[in-house]
Amino acid sequence: VNEGESFETYKPAYRYGAQAEAKYGDTNFDAMDDEMATDWKRSGECDLPWDHARGAVKDGYDRTVELRKMRSKNQSCKS
Repeated sequence: VNEGESFETYKPAYRYGAQAEAKYGDTNFDAMDDEMATDWKRSGECDLPWDHARGAVKDGYDRTVELRKMRSKNQSCKS
């Protein structure tokens, strides 16, 4: 997030990152960068260019991967 910009500016990028986790699983983000950039541009979700959105997308993706891993671990501990 650039200085002076609000979360609202990047909200679609964070959302896209979280949704991308369902599609890509825990694949390394950098390995999917080109494909995700193309999907981002096609989505028309936001006018934010990929080079500005990328950090927020990565953060949303990484956080969702970690949440899923924690939930999976907690589920296996309850079994």
